[in-house]
Amino acid sequence: MEALKARFPDLAFCPLRKPTGFDPATIHLPVGHVKAEGRRPFTVESVFARDVEVLMRDGIKIYSDVFRPASSSDPGGQVPAIIAWSPYGKDSSMPFISHIHGDYKQLIDTEGHSYDHMGPFRCGLKLDQTSGYEKFEAPDPADWCARGYAVINPDARGAGFSEGDIAQWGDQEAFDLHDLIDWVSKQPWCNGCVGTAGNSWLAIAQINVAARNPHPALKAIAPWEAATDGYNDFMARGGIPRSGFMRMLYQTMTGNRGAEDGGAMVEKRPLFDEYWATKVIPVENIDLPMYLTASYSTCLHSRGSFETFAKAKSTQRWLRVHHTQEWYDIYRKKNNDELQKFFDRYCKGISNDWEQTPRLRLSLLGFAGSPAKTIVERAEAAFPVPGTEYRKFYLDATTLSLSLEKPAAESSTSYEAHHMTDCTDFSVRFHEYTEVSGYPVVKLWMSCDEHDDMDVNIQIRKIDANGKLLTSLNDPCPVPAEEVANTNVAKFLGCDGMLRASHRVSKEIVDGLPRYKHNRSEKIPPGTIIDLEIPLWPIEQTFKVLEDHDSGHDEEVESSTQSISSSILQYRQENGRTYHGYKDGKYNVPNDEEENERLDLQHALFLRTFDDRLGFAPPCKPEAKVQHVLDVGTGTGIWVMDYADDHPSAEVIGVDLSPIQPSFVPPNVRFIIDDIEEEWQYSSKFDYIHSRMMNSSIADWESYATKIFENLEPGGYTELQEIDVFTKSDDGTLTPQHNLWQWAKLLYDASVKLGRPYFDPSNIKDVLTKVGFEDVTEAKFKWPSNRWPKDKKHKELGVWNNENANFFLEAVAMAPLTRALGWSREEVTVFIAQARKEVNDPRIHAYWPIISVYGRKPVK
Repeated sequence: MEALKARFPDLAFCPLRKPTGFDPATIHLPVGHVKAEGRRPFTVESVFARDVEVLMRDGIKIYSDVFRPASSSDPGGQVPAIIAWSPYGKDSSMPFISHIHGDYKQLIDTEGHSYDHMGPFRCGLKLDQTSGYEKFEAPDPADWCARGYAVINPDARGAGFSEGDIAQWGDQEAFDLHDLIDWVSKQPWCNGCVGTAGNSWLAIAQINVAARNPHPALKAIAPWEAATDGYNDFMARGGIPRSGFMRMLYQTMTGNRGAEDGGAMVEKRPLFDEYWATKVIPVENIDLPMYLTASYSTCLHSRGSFETFAKAKSTQRWLRVHHTQEWYDIYRKKNNDELQKFFDRYCKGISNDWEQTPRLRLSLLGFAGSPAKTIVERAEAAFPVPGTEYRKFYLDATTLSLSLEKPAAESSTSYEAHHMTDCTDFSVRFHEYTEVSGYPVVKLWMSCDEHDDMDVNIQIRKIDANGKLLTSLNDPCPVPAEEVANTNVAKFLGCDGMLRASHRVSKEIVDGLPRYKHNRSEKIPPGTIIDLEIPLWPIEQTFKVLEDHDSGHDEEVESSTQSISSSILQYRQENGRTYHGYKDGKYNVPNDEEENERLDLQHALFLRTFDDRLGFAPPCKPEAKVQHVLDVGTGTGIWVMDYADDHPSAEVIGVDLSPIQPSFVPPNVRFIIDDIEEEWQYSSKFDYIHSRMMNSSIADWESYATKIFENLEPGGYTELQEIDVFTKSDDGTLTPQHNLWQWAKLLYDASVKLGRPYFDPSNIKDVLTKVGFEDVTEAKFKWPSNRWPKDKKHKELGVWNNENANFFLEAVAMAPLTRALGWSREEVTVFIAQARKEVNDPRIHAYWPIISVYGRKPVK
């Protein structure tokens, strides 16, 4: 930092709020520890070392919080560490800045979690998804200690009680992170391998150290939502200075000195110069395994992630472009499972299948209210996508349209630009399914009669057939999109680009696209027409065929298909949850994101229960030769995906009432939305039919088993995996007076009234035998309510099922109790809270019986 001050005597610093709460200590966190009621618990014994001093090369002291599994102190128990570097504080209780008429100026000190205030409905994050110990935009120690990693949350130089001034992204921060990596790698509990992870500033810090000053112990980086250029990404995109955002960030930070003030520097140095060159990260130097993410939900990060992926030297690099908001994405279980696989490969040396992960996955947004479907994380060879057709559209001011044909005559339009919403719109309508993908460029001829410069903003917005502007929700919301504010965190409006017109003289062409050095400017005489080429940030959108009233029969087919599609996608919203709309009421468990993540967790629990097997029937053996497989009640489709991966020669179909399955699937996978209680009309019979957790979804189990029997090839197998909803206890610690016992009884009573009573799974064997199956085999298991068992496997199952149960107690009860028994939402919530306490009580030795039954259809 001293070198930077000497080089730039005008270097500006802004004061920071004074920190509080310095309290070095080492604390033992037992299994089940929570920071506050309702937060995520620790599921392994962990050690929390608070405010640990680390010395930098120039004598500056920084302080970090260190979380690690307690077993890392044992001989041979050393673990890798994940560092989350930023000046945002060591946990997520940073203050929040609200937007006041677009200006960042009101500071709200809160006792709560930062996500409580930064977007509607906590940005889709449930309170119990994180522990509260996680650093803002960083991995959660409660999660990652259980995955066998230490988590290091430092206060960067100048932040909190760390000494010095906060440095913004240049050499100093690369030196400091290098020194912290060195210290961490030499700790007795560390296996010598370090990774880095986190979003935004945390991502920038990762690519900064990897590009400028990598350490041998740094084995892999996960910069999710990155940026590479302080001027072009943050402070003066398009050459237009904007200091408000950084000043807002500084207000959230604490420190005893100050922070390098990028906002003040862009006001002093509005053109790109040698100071701003120090804020450009040379990503082409990066030669480490790297797992990047990007999204469209922010005006800060997407370009940087695409740029880093394209230019880095490393041959081991991956980019996942998701369709949600970055804070929602970073704490999704499936994404952390994938991130663990990445770190396991490079920080633990585990030979897993990570390197088979597609190097590039792109999401294309369909937008709320559009019939065009969002495509989620589809594998592609490169970006822009090979084979992309580049089309030139001409602006026609007479019709305010975009056309593939050049207008016959020149025309012009004008508007008064007093506000960002003052604009001129040009529209184009697609008459075939279209994916718009890549880097758009807009060329304009413009003039201004009253000023010698213009700040020009371009945005591509999507409209429906009636011209209504559409938006894309960034995370699940319990209300329609129209009721959610058009804030950057909550919604994506469309990709954009901007340019200060006087900077047009700094244009250069790079890889066929206009880029601006922004190192010089030239004012424009009022009234002078100039041509501008404005590059936009990456776009990935889908457009559905518009209904054309002159299209005759095609219109009728399209309209009919649209009606069916709408009925499937029209979800029932009730009590803060969403349920399937197609055949409404047949399945009384939600289909929202929270439930989908629980289903994936439950799948992992089944795998642990079954010793990593998808089932016990012979078709589940890796060497089994099967052609056609059906999964009934497929849910998120995770069982189908796993089975298809294990049996690539088989065609695997998943059927469900809700269209919640992924779009990007292996070529041998297909998902169907259908009602399994109606006539089955599959084109071929199956070699294996799998069914899981269908209890209370089936009105007649004998009829269900008969349909399975009739749709199997001779010699084909079925397997049914079910839970007994009536919680058991072998030692009397669970009694009829407990809420957990009453929970099961109430569910049964409600299921009877709803016409789909809970079925005793111990009778499945008899049912299969009755309808004609032979060699019927039964296996029984137990899912403990928590960690109460003494043996290692059941204790582990208890920890996993405890997290599962804390979600499903409400998920499976809310609709039945309110619909069938007349309870209010509040009554159910209070009752479930009492049942959860009993699920979490290790003195109550409760468990749910699990049963798997398979049988074979006779060959003759």
